[in-house]
Amino acid sequence: MLVPTSGGPEARLATEIALALAGASGGTVTVFHVFDPRADSLYLRSRARRVGLSVLVDAHRLGKVTGVPVKGLTATNPQPEAEIRRAVVRDGYDLVVLGTALRRGDNKFLGPRTLALARSLRRPVLLVMR
Repeated sequence: MLVPTSGGPEARLATEIALALAGASGGTVTVFHVFDPRADSLYLRSRARRVGLSVLVDAHRLGKVTGVPVKGLTATNPQPEAEIRRAVVRDGYDLVVLGTALRRGDNKFLGPRTLALARSLRRPVLLVMR
């Protein structure tokens, strides 16, 4: 199971749900964080790196508590969707768990990036929305 994460509350909830599913099915979870290389100042790069790594450390801690093996995976790309697609194809995950926030207008809806990613994965996708 692959869980792309940015560290936001939706991604945290997706990680928790993925761990529960993996625990019930005897599976494993890979938590994937994509760093943005456009954070080009040394300060921003360092801060982004710390946030990304803390997300992975947090997922490992949750995995230990729930007894689920968690693997951390990182990549660097200004377009995280491309890296997520690449990881799914390369490693053959059975399920992708995406945490996302619904956009609000007259109706609630998915953002265009999340919708395009979910449609392009060609794998089962579980969307976790708050």
